[in-house]
Amino acid sequence: MRLVNAIQLTPNDDPKKSVPILATQIAKLYNAFHGRVSFGSGTTGERGENIAGEFATFTTAGANVEKTVSLTTDGAFNNDNGAIPKGYIVLHQDKAGSLYQGPTTGTAWTKAAVYVKSDVATVTFSVFFIK
Repeated sequence: MRLVNAIQLTPNDDPKKSVPILATQIAKLYNAFHGRVSFGSGTTGERGENIAGEFATFTTAGANVEKTVSLTTDGAFNNDNGAIPKGYIVLHQDKAGSLYQGPTTGTAWTKAAVYVKSDVATVTFSVFFIK
């Protein structure tokens, strides 16, 4: 979402017209960032509200076995254009275990799928993949 349109003022512009335009743009920025930074709903397949990324909930198979997690690639939210995730934040999990393997270790991540491993079998993770 584009918050502010480019404004180009010249010395000849009428201040009575320019000041309200600037005030409107500043108000948009204020409203966008004043306590409104949000990850979103947390529902699998949903995108972050105003943080580029996507939620996923999945269960690993075996210990140290690669798990493919499919992602939405339409780029409809956050102007991410189906970007390849840069990393992840584990929001919660149902038992002890570590999620590992990043975008440049193991199978390379794509905008359609990420590949992760857990050191423990059958752990259900809720993750936010950062784009």
